[in-house]
Amino acid sequence: MREFHLSILKGLRQATLAPGRSGSSACASHTAIMKRIRIIHETQYYYNQPVKFGPHRAMLRPREGHDVHISRSRLDVMPVAAVRWLRDIYGNSIAVLTFEKPARKLSVAAACSISQLAGSDQRGAGKTGGYAI
Repeated sequence: MREFHLSILKGLRQATLAPGRSGSSACASHTAIMKRIRIIHETQYYYNQPVKFGPHRAMLRPREGHDVHISRSRLDVMPVAAVRWLRDIYGNSIAVLTFEKPARKLSVAAACSISQLAGSDQRGAGKTGGYAI
């Protein structure tokens, strides 16, 4: 069973951005809208008998950038696993999960709350704040 949830939290937050440092005196500070988004991911696998798991690599967080900030995140894994975080060459966070014991069920649940600058494009690979595939 795989479930994917995406919900936009109530309300938008305003943030004041500092003026640019391009040397132009015409630059003035302006107000931008920050969207608050909560992303929830749950995956569960069931097996007929206990299986031994090898190391897993999980990409469960959006890439941070000038327009995306992760304010909180949580990762729950069953069976118990050691978690080591890495960054790939594109800046994506990767959780390396190492399991100690066999199990009949594998469950991964991740949640993160982010603030995103309104109007930023999240769909294209290679754009700041998007996913690199």
